[in-house]
Amino acid sequence: MAYVAGALSVVSAAACGSSAGAPAGQRLATARTAMAYVVNYGSGTVTPIQLATDAPRHSIRVGSRPVAIAVTPNGQTAYVVNSGSGTVTPIRTATGITGATIRVGRRPLAIAVTPNGAAAYVVNYGSGTVTPIRTATDEAGPPIRVGKRPCAIAVAPDGKTVYVVNQGSASVTPIATATTKAGRPIRVGYGPESIAITPDGRIAYVTGQTADAVGIVIAIRLASGRPLRPIRIGADQGNEPSGVVITSNGRIAYVLNVPAETGAGLITPIFTAANRAGRTIREGNTPTAMMADPRNGTLYVVNYVSQTVTPIRESTGTVGRPLRAGHGPLTLVLSPDGKIAYVADFGFAQAGGSAGHTVTPIMIATGTIGRSINVGSQPIAIAIIPARQR
Repeated sequence: MAYVAGALSVVSAAACGSSAGAPAGQRLATARTAMAYVVNYGSGTVTPIQLATDAPRHSIRVGSRPVAIAVTPNGQTAYVVNSGSGTVTPIRTATGITGATIRVGRRPLAIAVTPNGAAAYVVNYGSGTVTPIRTATDEAGPPIRVGKRPCAIAVAPDGKTVYVVNQGSASVTPIATATTKAGRPIRVGYGPESIAITPDGRIAYVTGQTADAVGIVIAIRLASGRPLRPIRIGADQGNEPSGVVITSNGRIAYVLNVPAETGAGLITPIFTAANRAGRTIREGNTPTAMMADPRNGTLYVVNYVSQTVTPIRESTGTVGRPLRAGHGPLTLVLSPDGKIAYVADFGFAQAGGSAGHTVTPIMIATGTIGRSINVGSQPIAIAIIPARQR
């Protein structure tokens, strides 16, 4: 597993996440169709792709080692987190023009935008802080102190609270968006890496480990801030749950688990009504990301070493035929109509191999692989920009 350690450390922390850049102020041709914005870790750029034609546009220069992106609900601004620069780059999606760089904390890794679009919150892993950004002005507010090595964030559906996962403090810090004040930390398992909140806003699921390195998932009742009894994921040491996704109906939380020695893909469903684990689903090698599609009741799992995307039927847990997906795939998004999955091909540069520089489209209905789309070096994240209204 050593040969993927570098790439996976980037993604795990961000989740806990050779093109010429267009200089600031350079205008992209506008498009009224939906776009995908691809964040390129290695080249410090973002490549827009027009989804109607799968045609890439000129890349947009951002900061050093960008790792994450978030888009305002109205689709007008994309915020790119630059882990190497300690900055965030705002991009006006109608034109592709970058705004003034926003200074945040050290090694920012994650970002979330509130449902009303009024604020973005940036998680600073190296500073132990969260930086609030007022989206109307793109001004950063005073940093909010949280725990050690914060690495992931989730916003409650009502937008009143954001929850920050502190990997080094084994805790989750709630922040009231009305006041930007941090509340009392909620203790969870060791080394938590990810969080997801049910659509009704009642429960948050956080991945972590026990003291002897057995994977667990902790459900937190958000009204009281009380964690429930941990759910064990796997029975052996070295299991590291690193991702959680909740279905749109809130009935199942899927937990991604990668045993350290084997890299075998283990996906465990948690039935939220009973707060219990179902039968673990085995698939792929070294899964790095998941996405649940409410339109067809399917969970899609990206496997870095297998270089596949695996569909899993939510109603039965049935594993479908793995779909070949690029070169060291890390994450994916679905097109607005759900017909095409776009997979970021990060590559295997950390082993002396080659860095990825493409996005692979997969036709969901047939499993057909489309022509690779050239982007920047080591694409690590993708966001969909909705079509603008005429």
